[in-house]
Amino acid sequence: MIRPKVANIKRSYTASSDSLITKFLGGKQTLIGSGQSIVSPIWGKGTRYKSGTVIYALPQDQKDQRIKNISQYPKLESVPAYLDVYPNGFLYTNNVTHKGVIATEVKVKGTADSDISYKRVYEAKDGEAAVNQMMPGMVGELKVPKGFRIKKTQMIQNFGERLYAYHAEPEFVTTYEVKDKNGKVTGEKPIAVPVLDSYVHVLLDGDKLLAGMEYFWDSQLSLDGTPKPCMQFAEATAAAQKWLINRYNGTPPLYNVSNVKLGYVQDRSNRNLLVPAWIFDAWYNTPLPASSGTTENPVKRTQDPFAVNALTGKAFRLSNI
Repeated sequence: MIRPKVANIKRSYTASSDSLITKFLGGKQTLIGSGQSIVSPIWGKGTRYKSGTVIYALPQDQKDQRIKNISQYPKLESVPAYLDVYPNGFLYTNNVTHKGVIATEVKVKGTADSDISYKRVYEAKDGEAAVNQMMPGMVGELKVPKGFRIKKTQMIQNFGERLYAYHAEPEFVTTYEVKDKNGKVTGEKPIAVPVLDSYVHVLLDGDKLLAGMEYFWDSQLSLDGTPKPCMQFAEATAAAQKWLINRYNGTPPLYNVSNVKLGYVQDRSNRNLLVPAWIFDAWYNTPLPASSGTTENPVKRTQDPFAVNALTGKAFRLSNI
């Protein structure tokens, strides 16, 4: 089993609320309130800024009177866009209806016959070009320091609003030792470890307008220490089993693991640190009471991904349940 050489990674990007509010929401004059406190299991404490208008429902008999305290009346918020700002990044979403990148055409053949066809307004390469043109003016060009490379993926969604999706994440370029059958090291080979929690994700609509963005990128990533061989997958599995037994006081549910990968994730105790970890995409089923009058035995499926630090062997949860 290969053991890539890894070390913790320091991050230094700090999101600027004022700058982001101006760029994505048009300025503080568009905000509803001064910001709402939020908490993310990954990113920690943050602030949600909402852009829009507020409509208050006034009694009919007071519609022409001066109201001293309007906050006492029911209100309806119209929020076309909001911005969640965390110490290491932000999430922008707008709630307007978007034009899809995949459009539909209905061709009527006869009085009772019709045929629906789908066509792309533009191709993925055109969406990537739009993102590359947009990013420098919004958050800066996507760069990585020496020792890292950028992995890009993109797609045109065939679900939901059928938007164009662009995703970029850094990869730490390292090596692993190659050994002969006697265990002697004979050389090294290169390998790239994905930095999963330093990324940018962009959504564009059919007019190539921004529909949403997640930005937790850091162009100044740096190693914290000297890379050394990480623990093997078998060792991580043993550590995970012990952790689960202790977590459930000796009687854990039957966990199902659909995928395991090595990657960098946000350290839960230090927001400026990314740690290498074996990541388990895991879930378990919980039996539910059978429906009255039936023989069915329904179950509840609970997603509960977790990870094991590939340097220390310490396990931790990735979900917020």
